[in-house]
Amino acid sequence: MLQQAGFQQIRLTQLPDATYLVLPLDGETGTVRGEVLWDDQLAKNAKFQFSLMPEKWKDQRGKSPTLKMSHSGTFEARNVPMGKCVIVSTAIIPTEKGEMVAIEKRIECSVQTGKATHIVVDFNKP
Repeated sequence: MLQQAGFQQIRLTQLPDATYLVLPLDGETGTVRGEVLWDDQLAKNAKFQFSLMPEKWKDQRGKSPTLKMSHSGTFEARNVPMGKCVIVSTAIIPTEKGEMVAIEKRIECSVQTGKATHIVVDFNKP
């Protein structure tokens, strides 16, 4: 899968259970791991996804990669450029009228070279 992130092509390689590799390697990188918390009612109907927005890509044109979470509510992205990164998690929920509503949570984190950054996204809290 190719997506534009700035002036370079970003390729995402999906590994089992919602783990992604961001390629090509561009300098020093780290890993972002996360888990999503939600109530049972939301989990039954919602679809979850997340986007990575490393600061390194901030001033460049294009879209950040959008990735899906596992059924257990976990995700992992490897080879993320080091530095500040915003993770945007979205729950897409169908309404009784057949419309779709999106709830978004944004978390800032710091990606460190060769280390894993762990985040928790809690959709149970406003």
